[in-house]
Amino acid sequence: MLKSAPSEIGIAATAVAFVLLGLCSTPGRAEPINAAEATAPASSVFTPAPEAFSEERDESQSTGSKHRGIEVISVVGQSPDNGAEDWVDIRSQNRPEGDGAAVLRDIPGFALIRQGGIGSDPVFRGLGGSRLNVLIDGVPYAGACNHAMDPPTAYVNPGEFSELLILRGPQSVRNPGSITGSVDFKRSPVELEEPGAQVFATGAVGNYGLKEFSGDVAVGNSQGYLRLSGGRDRSNDYLDGSGVPVFSRYNRWNGRAAVGWTPSSDTLLEASAEFSDGQMANATIHMDAVSLDRQAVDLRLEKHNLDSWLEGVELRFDYITVDHEMDDFTLRGLETPSPNFTGPLNNLIMGQQWDDYAGRATLFFEPVEGFKVETGVDVRSTEYLARADSGRRFYAAGTLIEDDPIDLASVPQNPILHFINAGIYAEARYAFAEGDQVIAGVRYDHLETETGTMHAAGETSSTILSGSNQERGQNLWAAFLRYEKRFRDYPILAAISIGHAQRPHDYWEVYSYDAFTLNAERNTEIDAALYFGGESWTANISAFVSQIDDFIITYNGIEALNVTARRAGAEALVSYQILPGLSANAELSYVYADNVTFGSPLAQTPPLEGAVSLFYQREFFSLGFETRMVAAQDRIHLDYGNRLGVDTGKTPGFVTLSADANISPWPFFEIGIGVDNLLDRTYHEHLSRRASPVPGFPTSLAKINEPGRQFWIRISVDL
Repeated sequence: MLKSAPSEIGIAATAVAFVLLGLCSTPGRAEPINAAEATAPASSVFTPAPEAFSEERDESQSTGSKHRGIEVISVVGQSPDNGAEDWVDIRSQNRPEGDGAAVLRDIPGFALIRQGGIGSDPVFRGLGGSRLNVLIDGVPYAGACNHAMDPPTAYVNPGEFSELLILRGPQSVRNPGSITGSVDFKRSPVELEEPGAQVFATGAVGNYGLKEFSGDVAVGNSQGYLRLSGGRDRSNDYLDGSGVPVFSRYNRWNGRAAVGWTPSSDTLLEASAEFSDGQMANATIHMDAVSLDRQAVDLRLEKHNLDSWLEGVELRFDYITVDHEMDDFTLRGLETPSPNFTGPLNNLIMGQQWDDYAGRATLFFEPVEGFKVETGVDVRSTEYLARADSGRRFYAAGTLIEDDPIDLASVPQNPILHFINAGIYAEARYAFAEGDQVIAGVRYDHLETETGTMHAAGETSSTILSGSNQERGQNLWAAFLRYEKRFRDYPILAAISIGHAQRPHDYWEVYSYDAFTLNAERNTEIDAALYFGGESWTANISAFVSQIDDFIITYNGIEALNVTARRAGAEALVSYQILPGLSANAELSYVYADNVTFGSPLAQTPPLEGAVSLFYQREFFSLGFETRMVAAQDRIHLDYGNRLGVDTGKTPGFVTLSADANISPWPFFEIGIGVDNLLDRTYHEHLSRRASPVPGFPTSLAKINEPGRQFWIRISVDL
């Protein structure tokens, strides 16, 4: 609730005004980025506190731990699968975050495939794309671009969200196709018992022209609320450690309005609408995202404590539409011919539209004490449309004599692909003894896929794909069984599970790789976890072993095929309280994966990675240092990969250093400063989209270098 102290109100008003200045640029189509400006240089995760081992989550008592500015609390209880989930406090993150992928980058087990300044593809345990379910406040997201310029996390403005829910492996059946797990970016609930407001505002600036602003404000009372949130961020091209510019500029905005009715503490009826747009330079291919025009509507009804055996009901409807355009001239400029040039110069624009309708109904039961059941049905209709146009300018001795301009608006949309999925699931938890419980779930989906006339190379070719004008029905299953043991006399939680999930071909595999007839992937996985939360030591160790039958791989960007893949890996993180206020953290993550069919390593697998950090915290001040160490990767399969990338060679290892400091003179106010890549190293990650060939275009063997030394400052207000 908004406090009445004049000084606090003044500080909050200043911060909100600061954020609103960043949002006040006229929305609609994103402003083009000035090319002259753009080239100018410009703590222990997943470790539960002892209190977290209680049956129900207690927000007031859970202390969690901090690592790289991220506070993480492992949650056990509250819903049938929470023993396999981890909660990340996003708002305790103090460093700049361009999108949702930036939030994930520092969590053990995650890697990013960079495309530019933002829009990186997140990879968990070596798998990404549609194998990792990405949800935004419970809504599954995909993307529109057939080159995956807009991964789901590109639609996340981190400043609007309070926490992140991470599921490792196929240990839940709430959503279909959770091959490697899921991430869900959650907004904080509005809780106003008296007339007042909830305010969160944050802004960050840094070198390379970085500017980020976002705000989340709710006003109301116990009967309802109005919530407004949004953000605006932009950056010029960054420089790598050698001072070489990397084509990575971006500029985007988003805004959301929600109205909620809460006649009682057990009831919520909310309607919301969201709009966003942006432009993102892409260093991986010859085209850039010049429009990401998104409109989304969400309606939800939640009613709880209905009966002694019926805990609650949730109903939800969502609509998302994204009109995406990419071209080779808006951010790059038109090519200027030499004085004696005679002939044509061509330009290209492509557009894809993604329309998604989804409905879900969920029931929560507790027929007897200690036995909880969640069951639900969901239906989702996803349609993709595409079009393209080209322009040509004719020159004679360097003089323009004829101009045939691009006019994408005059090109009709071509319906290329339509998915309809209907699913039903049930999950149950049974606590059969103190500290012992079994959790299980099963899910069935029926997917109908219908294709239109699909042309190769994103509608720029006259070649019709072999999967065009076909229909297909698939029955898909998922299930899991998990046992959890909480030790009464020790702060230890141990869990082991077996799960199975199936994933059909997605939009990108069908359209970009003409893979309509491929079998659905079938992953069977064993997961194990051990949590320890002592007074001085905390630890989290997770491990898995998996076999994926009919795993979909790609070859050199021209075809996709099914193989058998075997994977094993682990994430380990240990924290030690050296002195009061001083802690040390060490983490390690590794995946070993084989393509059994070819007798080779599984392509696009990240290397061994670790980090060591020191964190010092007093009441109003904190200071952190981190060393990140990534090993070389020589387990590759040349020219093979997936729709996100292809192995083009071995990758050397690297070490980077970073530091940050935070001052919080009041509980609601924080200012942080930091520097990433302190030694200004020139390096690149093994997973790099520059090594991803786009169907119809040549392969590039170069990889995108990461940013050089980056300074930043961030201010946050939370009331």
